[in-house]
Amino acid sequence: MKYYRFKKVITKYTTLSIVTNDNVYFYNDTLCGLINDLDLSIQFPECEVIEVSFDNIQKELEQCYFNKDINNSIVKNIREYYSVDEELKLTKRAIVNPLDSEYLAMQSKIQEIKDTWNIVKRSMGLIQ
Repeated sequence: MKYYRFKKVITKYTTLSIVTNDNVYFYNDTLCGLINDLDLSIQFPECEVIEVSFDNIQKELEQCYFNKDINNSIVKNIREYYSVDEELKLTKRAIVNPLDSEYLAMQSKIQEIKDTWNIVKRSMGLIQ
């Protein structure tokens, strides 16, 4: 994934923004991600489009709507299998016996759900 920072320039008669023909993820008003390279030569100079690295924007990606929505879906999927009360009960049992089979089964299911959603996050450029 390639990440780009840009400015949206709004004047009385026109709006200038990043120019792309590719599928683009707009993470917020000034940050987007594309699978392919962006042609910087066709960008409006006023928009000050620059490529940025994942490391420099990781915190922003964690706060973007896409990431929050996926995290909510993860919790929703977990709750389809385990209520909060069930999860707490099994966690308390694991304190006494870390090898409790029901606790380990729950942890395995939770990790399976997270792994599935991480594929989506990775495809959207939210994680690497």
